Amino acid sequence: MIVSLQEAKEHLRVDTDAEDDDITLKIQAASNIILDYLKKTEDDYEPGLYGTILTPTSVKMACLILVGILYRDRDGEETKNWNQGYLPFSVTALIYPLRDPSLA
Repeated sequence: MIVSLQEAKEHLRVDTDAEDDDITLKIQAASNIILDYLKKTEDDYEPGLYGTILTPTSVKMACLILVGILYRDRDGEETKNWNQGYLPFSVTALIYPLRDPSLA
């Protein structure tokens, strides 16, 4: 996971444990989305504390933004407005320079 459960809960301003499983699932999904976009795996980064991986700050922030979107938009109403195969601008603005370009 790119961010820890505690980091995500602080970002979301959640101070109970009632939603930990749901937030963890969203962290895993957001981490996979970010790593896929960057064409990286967790093995490309060194292990960090709390089961997270050491990543550039911009990648962590992009993951937190994406977790926030997934948390807020539980029914997919907001995310259906994204172009298929693309991430929100706020996420790509942070990680686009780190992407490994290649021909698709």
